[in-house]
Amino acid sequence: MTTELYQTPALEASRRPIVTVRGGDVFANSRDVAAFFAKEHRDVLRSIDTLVAQEPGLALRNFAQGSYTLPATGDQQHRCFDMNRDGFTLLAMGFTGGKALRWKLAYIEAFNAMEAELRKSPSIVLDYSDPKVLLGVLDHLQTKVSEQQAVIAEQGEKVKQLARLEGARGSMCLSDAAKTLGWKRADFIARLAAEPDDPEGWVRLVRSYSVLGDTARRDAALTQAKARYADNPQILRELAQAAEAEPMR
Repeated sequence: MTTELYQTPALEASRRPIVTVRGGDVFANSRDVAAFFAKEHRDVLRSIDTLVAQEPGLALRNFAQGSYTLPATGDQQHRCFDMNRDGFTLLAMGFTGGKALRWKLAYIEAFNAMEAELRKSPSIVLDYSDPKVLLGVLDHLQTKVSEQQAVIAEQGEKVKQLARLEGARGSMCLSDAAKTLGWKRADFIARLAAEPDDPEGWVRLVRSYSVLGDTARRDAALTQAKARYADNPQILRELAQAAEAEPMR
């Protein structure tokens, strides 16, 4: 809820009409109206009650009942009304006196000025008391949650893929490794070539060529890998085992 205040500068400082903005609409409060027109608030309430009794629909369209407290009465709730322009106009019809017309015009000027400001600077204000608005917000939030859950699930699957690849410790052929990571075999080979210091990658490359029966490329990859890891007996043993993998039939 947003609330703005407007006071017309035309009248003396002690008597200025007050209007507020709530939910994109302009309202005057019965307490402010009573003070402006120098009336007892209970008399203004009585006039509003008479209008609503004569036309009950006004309570929905033009007058919204609220409450307030006073220091002198503690937690006791006192009635008041917020009214829109039409509600104020109906109420003010019953105000008479020498200055009443000028004061009515001042209040209407305040409504006009605030509504003009709203037209110049429109803003979206959500009324969470409206079930339709609340359902729309909840639906939006549910969509965002679903999107986040989808991202989490995707990342979780990638973690599982990497865990399977890590657990293979070089025993997985190149095609299966690429498939596990969701890559094309050719792209995976290019990635290995771009990162030549990956010993497990070389083991998978040699094993893949062995399984595919591509002995020429197997031997070429094996030669490069042996030269790179000549001082690492463990890697050399794994390369030798990969080169002896049975080809697919």
